[in-house]
Amino acid sequence: MKKLLYLIFPIILIGCDDGDIITNDFDFEDASVEACDPTLVSGSVYNYVFYKNENTNFESLVLQFATPEDVLNLEGDYGPFPITPNGPNTFEYRKFNAAPGTNYYCNSIPPSFPSVTEVYTAMAGGIYITTEPRTDDDNDGIPATAEGAVFIDGVIDPISSQDSDGDGIPDYLDIDDDGDNVPTAQEGVVLNTDGSVNIAASRDTDGDGIPDYLDTDDDGDGVLSINEDTNRDLDPTNDIAIGSSIPNYRDFSVSSSANPIIVQYREHSIQRITQLRISITNLSLQNELEEIVFETYPFGDFLKEAIELSCTPPFTGSGGCIFQ
Repeated sequence: MKKLLYLIFPIILIGCDDGDIITNDFDFEDASVEACDPTLVSGSVYNYVFYKNENTNFESLVLQFATPEDVLNLEGDYGPFPITPNGPNTFEYRKFNAAPGTNYYCNSIPPSFPSVTEVYTAMAGGIYITTEPRTDDDNDGIPATAEGAVFIDGVIDPISSQDSDGDGIPDYLDIDDDGDNVPTAQEGVVLNTDGSVNIAASRDTDGDGIPDYLDTDDDGDGVLSINEDTNRDLDPTNDIAIGSSIPNYRDFSVSSSANPIIVQYREHSIQRITQLRISITNLSLQNELEEIVFETYPFGDFLKEAIELSCTPPFTGSGGCIFQ
Protein backbone atom coordinates (compact mmCIF):
# COMPACT_ATOMS: atom_id res chain seq x y z
CA MET A 1 0.00 0.00 0.00
CA LYS A 2 2.83 2.36 0.81
CA LYS A 3 4.33 1.93 -2.67
CA LEU A 4 1.00 2.77 -4.29
CA LEU A 5 0.55 5.89 -2.21
CA TYR A 6 3.92 7.11 -3.37
CA LEU A 7 2.69 7.09 -6.95
CA ILE A 8 -0.40 9.18 -6.24
CA PHE A 9 0.56 12.81 -6.62
CA PRO A 10 -0.76 15.46 -9.03
CA ILE A 11 1.35 16.19 -12.09
CA ILE A 12 0.67 19.14 -14.38
CA LEU A 13 2.34 18.76 -17.76
CA ILE A 14 2.97 21.93 -19.70
CA GLY A 15 4.04 21.33 -23.27
CA CYS A 16 6.02 23.58 -25.53
CA ASP A 17 4.44 25.76 -28.22
CA ASP A 18 4.45 23.10 -30.96
CA GLY A 19 2.24 20.80 -28.90
CA ASP A 20 4.87 18.31 -27.75
CA ILE A 21 3.84 16.25 -24.71
CA ILE A 22 6.24 15.51 -21.90
CA THR A 23 6.54 11.77 -21.34
CA ASN A 24 9.15 11.66 -18.56
CA ASP A 25 7.32 10.89 -15.30
CA PHE A 26 10.44 11.17 -13.10
CA ASP A 27 9.63 7.82 -11.52
CA PHE A 28 12.62 6.88 -9.35
CA GLU A 29 10.66 4.86 -6.82
CA ASP A 30 12.94 1.81 -7.11
CA ALA A 31 16.14 3.86 -6.76
CA SER A 32 17.58 4.32 -3.28
CA VAL A 33 18.34 7.75 -1.84
CA GLU A 34 22.07 8.33 -1.30
CA ALA A 35 23.88 11.23 0.37
CA CYS A 36 27.22 12.96 0.32
CA ASP A 37 28.96 13.95 3.54
CA PRO A 38 27.75 17.42 4.60
CA THR A 39 30.19 20.24 3.84
CA LEU A 40 30.60 23.38 5.94
CA VAL A 41 29.48 26.50 4.09
CA SER A 42 30.04 29.15 6.75
CA GLY A 43 29.75 29.37 10.52
CA SER A 44 27.48 26.49 11.49
CA VAL A 45 25.71 26.25 8.12
CA TYR A 46 26.22 22.97 6.26
CA ASN A 47 25.43 22.02 2.68
CA TYR A 48 23.55 18.73 2.28
CA VAL A 49 23.38 16.77 -0.97
CA PHE A 50 20.98 13.87 -1.62
CA TYR A 51 20.64 12.03 -4.91
CA LYS A 52 19.01 9.07 -6.63
CA ASN A 53 20.57 7.26 -9.58
CA GLU A 54 18.69 5.16 -12.09
CA ASN A 55 21.65 3.43 -13.70
CA THR A 56 19.62 1.41 -16.20
CA ASN A 57 18.31 4.53 -17.95
CA PHE A 58 21.37 6.67 -17.11
CA GLU A 59 19.43 9.31 -15.19
CA SER A 60 19.44 10.84 -11.74
CA LEU A 61 17.83 13.30 -9.37
CA VAL A 62 19.89 15.52 -7.09
CA LEU A 63 18.91 18.08 -4.47
CA GLN A 64 20.97 20.22 -2.16
CA PHE A 65 20.14 22.68 0.57
CA ALA A 66 22.00 24.66 3.22
CA THR A 67 21.01 24.83 6.88
CA PRO A 68 22.54 24.99 10.37
CA GLU A 69 20.08 22.26 11.47
CA ASP A 70 21.53 18.79 12.13
CA VAL A 71 18.96 17.05 9.94
CA LEU A 72 20.91 13.78 9.82
CA ASN A 73 20.87 13.13 13.55
CA LEU A 74 18.18 15.13 15.35
CA GLU A 75 14.55 14.08 15.10
CA GLY A 76 12.15 16.68 13.81
CA ASP A 77 10.54 18.39 10.84
CA TYR A 78 12.69 20.77 8.83
CA GLY A 79 11.89 23.22 6.06
CA PRO A 80 10.70 24.41 3.81
CA PHE A 81 14.04 25.16 2.24
CA PRO A 82 12.86 27.36 -0.65
CA ILE A 83 14.17 26.61 -4.12
CA THR A 84 15.00 29.70 -6.16
CA PRO A 85 16.97 30.12 -9.39
CA ASN A 86 20.68 30.34 -8.58
CA GLY A 87 19.96 29.98 -4.86
CA PRO A 88 21.65 27.67 -2.34
CA ASN A 89 18.75 25.21 -2.44
CA THR A 90 18.46 23.39 -5.75
CA PHE A 91 16.89 20.35 -7.40
CA GLU A 92 17.70 18.85 -10.80
CA TYR A 93 16.90 15.94 -13.06
CA ARG A 94 19.84 14.88 -15.23
CA LYS A 95 20.12 12.43 -18.11
CA PHE A 96 23.57 10.99 -18.93
CA ASN A 97 25.23 9.07 -21.74
CA ALA A 98 26.29 6.37 -19.24
CA ALA A 99 25.57 5.35 -15.66
CA PRO A 100 26.62 8.18 -13.31
CA GLY A 101 27.84 5.86 -10.54
CA THR A 102 27.79 6.39 -6.80
CA ASN A 103 30.51 9.06 -6.54
CA TYR A 104 29.40 11.44 -9.26
CA TYR A 105 27.78 14.04 -6.97
CA CYS A 106 30.19 13.76 -4.06
CA ASN A 107 33.32 14.87 -5.90
CA SER A 108 34.56 18.38 -5.21
CA ILE A 109 35.27 18.68 -8.95
CA PRO A 110 32.52 17.37 -11.27
CA PRO A 111 33.81 14.43 -13.34
CA SER A 112 34.06 14.85 -17.11
CA PHE A 113 32.43 11.46 -17.68
CA PRO A 114 29.66 10.58 -18.06
CA SER A 115 28.34 13.53 -20.00
CA VAL A 116 25.02 15.18 -19.20
CA THR A 117 22.66 15.00 -22.17
CA GLU A 118 19.52 16.53 -20.67
CA VAL A 119 18.71 18.68 -17.65
CA TYR A 120 15.52 19.80 -15.92
CA THR A 121 16.16 22.45 -13.28
CA ALA A 122 13.80 23.38 -10.46
CA MET A 123 12.73 27.01 -10.67
CA ALA A 124 10.53 26.89 -7.57
CA GLY A 125 9.54 24.59 -4.75
CA GLY A 126 10.07 23.88 -1.08
CA ILE A 127 12.22 21.06 0.29
CA TYR A 128 10.90 19.37 3.44
CA ILE A 129 12.84 16.95 5.64
CA THR A 130 11.41 14.76 8.37
CA THR A 131 13.98 12.96 10.50
CA GLU A 132 12.02 10.10 11.96
CA PRO A 133 12.45 8.40 15.34
CA ARG A 134 15.76 6.62 15.35
CA THR A 135 16.24 2.92 15.71
CA ASP A 136 18.67 1.88 18.44
CA ASP A 137 19.84 -1.68 18.87
CA ASP A 138 21.96 -3.29 21.57
CA ASN A 139 22.59 -6.33 19.32
CA ASP A 140 21.79 -8.83 22.07
CA GLY A 141 19.46 -10.83 19.83
CA ILE A 142 16.31 -9.95 21.79
CA PRO A 143 13.72 -7.67 20.14
CA ALA A 144 12.96 -4.43 21.98
CA THR A 145 9.35 -5.53 22.47
CA ALA A 146 10.58 -8.57 24.42
CA GLU A 147 12.82 -6.41 26.62
CA GLY A 148 10.12 -4.29 28.22
CA ALA A 149 10.25 -1.39 25.79
CA VAL A 150 7.33 1.00 26.36
CA PHE A 151 5.90 2.73 23.30
CA ILE A 152 4.22 6.12 23.51
CA ASP A 153 2.57 7.29 20.27
CA GLY A 154 4.56 4.67 18.39
CA VAL A 155 7.93 5.79 19.78
CA ILE A 156 9.91 3.97 22.49
CA ASP A 157 10.07 5.92 25.74
CA PRO A 158 13.42 5.02 27.40
CA ILE A 159 12.37 6.48 30.77
CA SER A 160 9.32 4.23 31.11
CA SER A 161 10.94 1.13 29.63
CA GLN A 162 12.24 -1.79 31.68
CA ASP A 163 15.70 -1.43 33.26
CA SER A 164 16.41 -4.76 35.00
CA ASP A 165 19.74 -3.83 36.58
CA GLY A 166 18.93 -0.21 37.37
CA ASP A 167 22.02 1.11 35.61
CA GLY A 168 20.10 3.84 33.83
CA ILE A 169 20.07 2.01 30.49
CA PRO A 170 16.74 0.42 29.51
CA ASP A 171 17.04 -3.27 28.64
CA TYR A 172 16.36 -2.72 24.92
CA LEU A 173 19.59 -0.65 24.80
CA ASP A 174 21.53 -2.58 27.44
CA ILE A 175 24.08 -5.13 26.24
CA ASP A 176 24.06 -6.61 29.78
CA ASP A 177 20.51 -6.65 31.11
CA ASP A 178 21.27 -8.02 34.59
CA GLY A 179 24.46 -6.01 35.14
CA ASP A 180 26.76 -8.98 35.83
CA ASN A 181 29.28 -7.92 33.17
CA VAL A 182 28.38 -10.96 31.06
CA PRO A 183 26.77 -9.74 27.81
CA THR A 184 23.17 -10.85 27.37
CA ALA A 185 24.09 -12.30 23.97
CA GLN A 186 26.34 -14.82 25.77
CA GLU A 187 23.81 -15.93 28.40
CA GLY A 188 21.93 -18.60 26.47
CA VAL A 189 18.73 -16.73 25.59
CA VAL A 190 16.29 -18.74 23.46
CA LEU A 191 13.48 -17.00 21.57
CA ASN A 192 10.07 -18.22 20.53
CA THR A 193 9.01 -17.92 16.89
CA ASP A 194 7.19 -14.65 17.72
CA GLY A 195 10.38 -13.08 19.10
CA SER A 196 9.47 -13.38 22.77
CA VAL A 197 11.90 -14.99 25.21
CA ASN A 198 11.35 -18.68 25.88
CA ILE A 199 12.06 -18.67 29.61
CA ALA A 200 11.86 -22.44 29.96
CA ALA A 201 14.35 -23.09 27.16
CA SER A 202 16.77 -20.28 28.02
CA ARG A 203 19.80 -21.09 30.16
CA ASP A 204 19.12 -21.10 33.91
CA THR A 205 22.32 -22.36 35.53
CA ASP A 206 21.01 -22.62 39.10
CA GLY A 207 17.49 -23.66 38.15
CA ASP A 208 15.87 -20.91 40.22
CA GLY A 209 13.41 -19.97 37.48
CA ILE A 210 15.31 -16.81 36.57
CA PRO A 211 17.15 -17.14 33.25
CA ASP A 212 20.85 -16.31 33.42
CA TYR A 213 20.47 -13.12 31.38
CA LEU A 214 18.37 -11.64 34.22
CA ASP A 215 20.05 -13.45 37.15
CA THR A 216 22.69 -11.53 39.11
CA ASP A 217 23.93 -14.79 40.70
CA ASP A 218 23.86 -17.32 37.88
CA ASP A 219 25.08 -20.35 39.82
CA GLY A 220 23.27 -19.49 43.06
CA ASP A 221 26.40 -19.82 45.25
CA GLY A 222 25.79 -16.57 47.10
CA VAL A 223 28.52 -14.66 45.26
CA LEU A 224 27.24 -12.27 42.62
CA SER A 225 28.34 -13.21 39.11
CA ILE A 226 29.96 -9.80 38.65
CA ASN A 227 32.25 -10.55 41.62
CA GLU A 228 33.31 -14.00 40.40
CA ASP A 229 35.63 -12.05 38.12
CA THR A 230 38.75 -12.77 40.18
CA ASN A 231 41.19 -11.26 37.67
CA ARG A 232 39.09 -8.07 37.73
CA ASP A 233 39.12 -7.50 33.98
CA LEU A 234 35.33 -6.90 33.90
CA ASP A 235 34.82 -10.24 32.13
CA PRO A 236 33.62 -13.10 34.37
CA THR A 237 33.59 -15.51 31.42
CA ASN A 238 37.38 -16.00 31.45
CA ASP A 239 37.73 -16.80 35.17
CA ILE A 240 37.89 -20.59 35.36
CA ALA A 241 39.16 -22.54 38.35
CA ILE A 242 41.83 -25.21 37.89
CA GLY A 243 40.19 -28.50 37.07
CA SER A 244 36.93 -26.90 35.96
CA SER A 245 35.66 -26.46 32.43
CA ILE A 246 33.15 -23.69 33.07
CA PRO A 247 33.58 -20.14 34.37
CA ASN A 248 33.35 -19.59 38.12
CA TYR A 249 30.13 -17.58 37.83
CA ARG A 250 28.40 -20.72 36.53
CA ASP A 251 30.18 -23.20 38.82
CA PHE A 252 28.37 -23.70 42.15
CA SER A 253 31.41 -25.45 43.63
CA VAL A 254 33.54 -22.33 43.19
CA SER A 255 32.61 -19.25 45.20
CA SER A 256 35.77 -17.17 44.99
CA SER A 257 35.07 -13.46 45.01
CA ALA A 258 37.04 -10.56 43.63
CA ASN A 259 38.75 -8.57 46.36
CA PRO A 260 37.85 -5.78 46.53
CA ILE A 261 34.46 -6.35 44.92
CA ILE A 262 33.77 -5.08 41.41
CA VAL A 263 32.18 -1.62 41.30
CA GLN A 264 32.46 -0.96 37.57
CA TYR A 265 30.39 -1.96 34.57
CA ARG A 266 31.97 -2.79 31.24
CA GLU A 267 31.54 -0.37 28.35
CA HIS A 268 28.17 -0.44 26.62
CA SER A 269 27.62 0.25 22.94
CA ILE A 270 24.61 0.46 20.67
CA GLN A 271 24.01 0.89 16.96
CA ARG A 272 21.87 3.79 15.79
CA ILE A 273 20.02 4.24 12.51
CA THR A 274 18.21 7.43 11.47
CA GLN A 275 15.77 7.83 8.59
CA LEU A 276 15.08 11.01 6.67
CA ARG A 277 11.88 11.42 4.66
CA ILE A 278 12.38 13.96 1.88
CA SER A 279 9.68 15.64 -0.19
CA ILE A 280 9.31 18.73 -2.35
CA THR A 281 6.14 20.79 -2.64
CA ASN A 282 5.01 23.08 -5.47
CA LEU A 283 7.88 21.87 -7.59
CA SER A 284 8.43 23.46 -10.99
CA LEU A 285 10.97 21.69 -13.22
CA GLN A 286 12.00 23.26 -16.51
CA ASN A 287 14.32 22.73 -19.42
CA GLU A 288 14.65 24.93 -22.48
CA LEU A 289 11.33 23.81 -23.95
CA GLU A 290 9.14 22.33 -21.26
CA GLU A 291 7.95 22.58 -17.69
CA ILE A 292 6.68 19.94 -15.29
CA VAL A 293 4.87 20.88 -12.08
CA PHE A 294 4.34 18.60 -9.08
CA GLU A 295 2.07 19.64 -6.26
CA THR A 296 4.02 17.24 -4.04
CA TYR A 297 7.01 15.21 -5.16
CA PRO A 298 8.12 12.44 -2.75
CA PHE A 299 11.87 12.38 -3.29
CA GLY A 300 12.22 9.35 -1.00
CA ASP A 301 13.65 8.07 2.28
CA PHE A 302 17.31 8.18 3.20
CA LEU A 303 18.43 5.56 5.68
CA LYS A 304 21.57 6.66 7.45
CA GLU A 305 24.10 3.91 8.06
CA ALA A 306 24.27 2.56 11.59
CA ILE A 307 26.75 4.33 13.80
CA GLU A 308 28.07 2.92 17.05
CA LEU A 309 27.74 4.89 20.28
CA SER A 310 29.49 3.84 23.47
CA CYS A 311 29.52 4.78 27.13
CA THR A 312 30.06 3.24 30.56
CA PRO A 313 27.12 3.44 32.98
CA PRO A 314 27.49 4.19 36.70
CA PHE A 315 27.48 1.20 39.02
CA THR A 316 24.92 2.64 41.44
CA GLY A 317 22.49 5.50 41.60
CA SER A 318 20.38 7.14 38.93
CA GLY A 319 21.59 8.33 35.59
CA GLY A 320 23.35 5.99 33.23
CA CYS A 321 24.20 6.39 29.59
CA ILE A 322 22.22 8.88 27.56
CA PHE A 323 22.78 8.04 23.90
CA GLN A 324 22.22 11.32 22.07
